[in-house]
Amino acid sequence: MSSLASIKLPSDLVNLARAEASVLHRSIGGQVEHWARLGRVVESGPGFTLDRVRAALQGEFNADLLDVDEERLFMDLFAQYLSQPNAENEAFTAKMLAEGGYVGEDDNGRLIRTLPGGGFEYVD
Repeated sequence: MSSLASIKLPSDLVNLARAEASVLHRSIGGQVEHWARLGRVVESGPGFTLDRVRAALQGEFNADLLDVDEERLFMDLFAQYLSQPNAENEAFTAKMLAEGGYVGEDDNGRLIRTLPGGGFEYVD
């Protein structure tokens, strides 16, 4: 069973999504899904304003001031952005591997630190 469904959308909306998607390194469907998630959260979340959501997505906010729902949405969108290949992410990853000292989790959830030149070590 597929987790995807087809829907009809106005061509002007699809064209707007196409333009935004190319800038943000998303598929057209991914862009429409992103807009739908934002709209759902803005409409259902008390205290949300479009300006506040837009500021958060542009990095113009204090993350300590996010409420639980805002933080969850931000982290989901941030993870989605990082998982999509683009030149900026690839350059950052190359820098991390070359310099070393960056900390994160491996595929099994163990804490690791990158070493200069591309290796890594487990952190206890």
